[in-house]
Amino acid sequence: MRNKNERMTNSKAKVGHSSGKGPSYDPSLVGYVRVSTREQNEEMQIHALIQSGVDPGNIYIDKGISGRAKYKPERELALRQLRAGDTLVVWRLDRVSRSMIDMLTLLRSMEEAGIGLRSLTEYLDTRGAMGKLMIHILSAFAQFESDSGIERTTTGIRRAQANGVKFGQPTKITDDVIDKVNTALAAGEHVPVIAKRLKLAESTIRKYWKGEVLMAARDGKAPDPFAL
Repeated sequence: MRNKNERMTNSKAKVGHSSGKGPSYDPSLVGYVRVSTREQNEEMQIHALIQSGVDPGNIYIDKGISGRAKYKPERELALRQLRAGDTLVVWRLDRVSRSMIDMLTLLRSMEEAGIGLRSLTEYLDTRGAMGKLMIHILSAFAQFESDSGIERTTTGIRRAQANGVKFGQPTKITDDVIDKVNTALAAGEHVPVIAKRLKLAESTIRKYWKGEVLMAARDGKAPDPFAL
């Protein structure tokens, strides 16, 4: 196998199989291999790709990269080499990604660019009817996964709030501070003076006492700044 630089400069130079023996390489195929640990052997995947017609010089290998890693350097190089009409060939779909949303995003961008994806283990090619159906199924599952995640998060927040959990940074506007600020405003004191005496930032007071709340406090109505 050539190293990365050799692949990028020479991978398209030796296309075909002049001796008549072994597989005939297809210049439109680009292979991608990934093993998640340095100890794993990538030779089985490489052999399968070559047997399917991928030129050895067109095979990109990520070694020691998790399937859930957002950035896979050799995968990016493989994708850059692909042009409309080309096909990315992998041994199995999970070699490309283990994230459904990442996989779907990749498939959509490849489809828009006129690039196919072929998985040898699943006997799947996105250029065929079954491949297009898979994209639609993945879209449905990805949407379901996203909606379920949002729902679980929302439910968890509501349950925690019901149990007295407060989210975000603790507010400095306690009930005692509210009473003191309302009393001071009703007495005609200015916000900078109140803030200095209570050791609060002026912006903190103005964030809550503004508009109708400020007017009500000036009128001595002791408003709740969180209620209006």
